[in-house]
Amino acid sequence: ASATAPGRDRDRDRYCGSNAMVEERLPNGTSWQLCWHVDEKTGLVLEKVAFKGPRDKKLLPVLDSITMAQLNVPYDSGYNEWDDITSYGFGGDFMEPMAKSDCEGKTRTAWTGVGDGPKTVLCVSKQDAGLAYRLQGDSPKKPVNKMGHDLVLKTISKVGWYEYLTEYRLADDGQISVKLGATGDLAPRDYTTPDEGWPIGPGQTDYAVNHYHSAFWKVDFGIGATQKVEQYDTSPTGERGRRAAIYKTAKTDVTEEANLNTALRRWWRVVSPSSVNSDGHPRSY
Repeated sequence: ASATAPGRDRDRDRYCGSNAMVEERLPNGTSWQLCWHVDEKTGLVLEKVAFKGPRDKKLLPVLDSITMAQLNVPYDSGYNEWDDITSYGFGGDFMEPMAKSDCEGKTRTAWTGVGDGPKTVLCVSKQDAGLAYRLQGDSPKKPVNKMGHDLVLKTISKVGWYEYLTEYRLADDGQISVKLGATGDLAPRDYTTPDEGWPIGPGQTDYAVNHYHSAFWKVDFGIGATQKVEQYDTSPTGERGRRAAIYKTAKTDVTEEANLNTALRRWWRVVSPSSVNSDGHPRSY
């Protein structure tokens, strides 16, 4: 845990205890606090995630939990199609120990779901995130700008010939990003014809079979006591303005469970009417 704790939340402290809590303050004054554990199937799980901006008086809940739900790996040849999470898992024996050379910050230990004791599996670090904002002022040599920073949590899991890097980035502006990296070796048996593969090594003789990875995360928002989901779709009206087409954005309340697909100019908002910011607007992601 950081020496600059952002003011513990008692419920969160009781929920996960000090060993399973991460609390860090970023250079701009933003604080993040969360619980974490390793699930034998889904790997790294973040729970009770809370954010405190530089001007906020207390920690604000944002997520009840987030974890990977599935990693689907189909092959062009049709010989294999793997579901790495449900068939194998990112925890248990599949979660790799975190070496010091793997981690830019501090390492943490946890029980991974199998074995007799904990393993060093989590890396917690603060990383530069590049330019956060910029406004050109009166002097071209002195714009109003500031660099951003992220709190980064990551684990490594080895399934088959792949080593997967699971990463969560909690930004100092409240954004939460997920990443999955894949490294390791090419499977020695997964070779095929030029129609289904990619040339490997000198010449045009060996073709590693084409395949891809589709990763899915399960996100359980916990912004406030009540929450709702809104879908926004923007489409042209058929009319034109002075220089371009006129668009209209329509909101649809999602009131029950549904299969919702991405579409051109479509996005969703999870909003809590019971939790408002300092401007009196409901907080949302």
